[in-house]
Amino acid sequence: MSGDSAGKLEFRGPVTLATAADLTRRIAAATRHSASLTLDLSAAGPLDSSALAMILSALRRVRKLRVQACPPQLHALAALYGLEELLVAETVAG
Repeated sequence: MSGDSAGKLEFRGPVTLATAADLTRRIAAATRHSASLTLDLSAAGPLDSSALAMILSALRRVRKLRVQACPPQLHALAALYGLEELLVAETVAG
């Protein structure tokens, strides 16, 4: 995962239980001084429900959250948990 000062994080590789703690810490650091955040999932590898947990965590930290390049697998997981509205139109207001 890479990031920049504009409140954007790009996930690279798996977003699973095995990587969740580190990625959540990076989200916390990226949102420390920002009211908005963009999560770019275009380079994300395998995803599990931990990806949804990280999106929820990020949403609690910012006023505006944008999820870019959300893969179909994550949409399917969100629907399974009744959270599909989190990913509608790629933008979520907190």
